[in-house]
Amino acid sequence: MNETNIFQTNSPGTHPSANGKKPCYVPALVLGILSIVLGLLIALVGEILSIIGIILAVVNRKDYSTKAGLVCSIVGLVVSVANHIVGIWMLTQM
Repeated sequence: MNETNIFQTNSPGTHPSANGKKPCYVPALVLGILSIVLGLLIALVGEILSIIGIILAVVNRKDYSTKAGLVCSIVGLVVSVANHIVGIWMLTQM
């Protein structure tokens, strides 16, 4: 039994990394989820992570299905900007 073929599939194209490329939809999804969570806590960090997630999702949209990462990143950007605006408004009310 050949040990190098243990993790390979028999039919090419069934897994995103079957063509030799590493999947890039996972970082966009992770950054989108982190931008939502951190956008509620630290608005600036959430904005930065969501912008990076949007860029990764748009750049890799031809090769992979990055719809979930793009949606999470956009939601994270909206949450972060809203938190930033509310924070600035609260500071000006003092």
